[in-house]
Amino acid sequence: QVFSVSGFHHWPLVAVIHAAFSEVSSRWFHLTPFKRFWKSLLTGREQHIYDELYMSDAWNKAHDELQKQKRDDGYKLEQVIAGLMFWSDAMHLAQFGNASAWPVYLFFGNQSKYARACPTTNACHPIAFIPSVSLHISHQKISDISDILTHCKRELFHALWRILLDNEFLDAYRNGIVIKCHDGVFRQVFPRIFTYSADYPEKVLLATIRDKGVCPCPQCLLPKSRFDQLGLKTDMSARI
Repeated sequence: QVFSVSGFHHWPLVAVIHAAFSEVSSRWFHLTPFKRFWKSLLTGREQHIYDELYMSDAWNKAHDELQKQKRDDGYKLEQVIAGLMFWSDAMHLAQFGNASAWPVYLFFGNQSKYARACPTTNACHPIAFIPSVSLHISHQKISDISDILTHCKRELFHALWRILLDNEFLDAYRNGIVIKCHDGVFRQVFPRIFTYSADYPEKVLLATIRDKGVCPCPQCLLPKSRFDQLGLKTDMSARI
């Protein structure tokens, strides 16, 4: 049986990227990544500082790969990266009642974290509101309904992201989109997803793992029984 879930409101990612690079606040966007180092005056030791996304190794690597790829425009346009940072968090809207919302937000790592944290910069772009899932199944145990509801939420979450990451976005990811930026210069912008921030229940849905399972993280596979050893010298060797 197929269940239809209505009420999914979203904005195309390519349209949001186009608008963000065209508006006034984009004059503060960092289009070329760099690395920042601090050198101790006492020891002469250098330390790589990671305080902005556009200073990270991941962004620098993505930028280098972008500049090396084959081009068909005769090298006329500057190629830059739109650093996408997603947030999502299901929340209750009232202390009394069942009113709730599940928004998905988009920030651009091209902006400084200080600008993103300032409400007056309008750096936050709501791109989607995920609808809730409700089931009315009779003659079922409560535990069975809970398992079914968890499965439906996971399937809904990934189905909605397939809608957000549509063919238009995938084409922009591979070939870029030409945007007339706020300074009047046309640039070829390539979206790249760098971060997705969410709480643990939503990361469980994203990674399709069991909530509070034996290994809560799908990457390091550290058993839950060894959480007390996090940060110790034996931490990395203890991971599966």
